Order: sequence, then C-alpha cells, then structure tokens
Amino acid sequence: MNAAVSEVRGNSRSADGGVYVEADARGTITALYIEPYALEAGARRLELLIADQHRIAYGNAQAEAERIYTELSQDAPTRRS
Repeated sequence: MNAAVSEVRGNSRSADGGVYVEADARGTITALYIEPYALEAGARRLELLIADQHRIAYGNAQAEAERIYTELSQDAPTRRS
C-alpha cells in the first residue's frame, strides 16, 4: 500500500501555460517547468503562479493517494481474533 501511494503524482498547469508543477502526496515538488514568458509579468506574479499550481498539484496528489489507499484497504484481507 505504501509503495503504491508513494508513486502518486499530481500536476497542474497555469491557465496561460507558463508554469507546470508536479508534486507527490507529501507535497514535494517532483517537476517544475517555467516558460520564459512567465517572468514577463514580474517575479511576484511568477511566485504566486508557482505557489498556486503547487497547491493544486499537491491537492490532486493527495486525492489520488486517498483514492488508492481506500481502494487497497477495501481489497485487503481482514484479521479476525
């Protein structure tokens, strides 16, 4: 179960396509792509875009990890005393 969840990734791309973030279910960024034009609106806007896309990617990864955990938990044999 832990191995399956550890492989989960979520991703998000900004509406303008300038920022792409991939994160795992712990919130670690596993991929980050920034198009050169993404900085044209300034560093602060780029910072906010990265943070927003990370939040979305992390949320997507958490939701997928939860789905997998629930699915595998239902399939797991139960112990009886």
